[in-house]
Amino acid sequence: MRLHCPNCEAGYEVAAHLIEADGRLVRCSACGHVWRAERPQPAPAATTVADPAPPAPPPPPAAEGTAPAERFSTPAFMAPRKAGPAPLTPAQPADIAIPPRDPPPEVMEAPRAGAAVWTGWVATVIVLVAGATAAVHYRTDIMAIWPPSQWVYAALGLNTP
Repeated sequence: MRLHCPNCEAGYEVAAHLIEADGRLVRCSACGHVWRAERPQPAPAATTVADPAPPAPPPPPAAEGTAPAERFSTPAFMAPRKAGPAPLTPAQPADIAIPPRDPPPEVMEAPRAGAAVWTGWVATVIVLVAGATAAVHYRTDIMAIWPPSQWVYAALGLNTP
C-alpha cells in the first residue's frame, strides 16, 4: 500500500499487513512528522452480470449426396480467434518520492610512509649487517662453542685462519 506524509507529501511503499485494522503510528523519514496511517477500506466488489451470449445457430442439415467432410463444421481449435482483451503490459513504476540521503562520510586516506617507516627499515638493515659482521669476525669462538656451525663456515669458504 502507498503512504504519503501529510506534512511534506513524501511517498512510501509499505506492506499492507504491517498496518493494523485500527491504524498505526508512522514517522516520515524525510521530515520526521508522525501521523496515524489508516488501512484503506476495501472497495465493494463490483458484481456485474453480463448478458448471456445468444445460442449458436444450429448447423444446416446435411444434404443426402454430400461428402462426409462437408457435413462437419470446423473444429473449435481451428476456428479463427475472436478479438479479446489487449495483452497485458508490465506495470509502470510509480512516481516514488525518495527522500535525499546524507552524503557519504569522507574516505580516509592511507597514511603515507613517513620518517618513522624509513627509520625502521634503516635500523633493520643495520642490525642485519652488524650480525653478519659479528658472525664473520667471531667465527673461531662460534665454531668452538657450537661445532655444527663448522660446516656452514666451510660452505661459505670462511674456515678458521
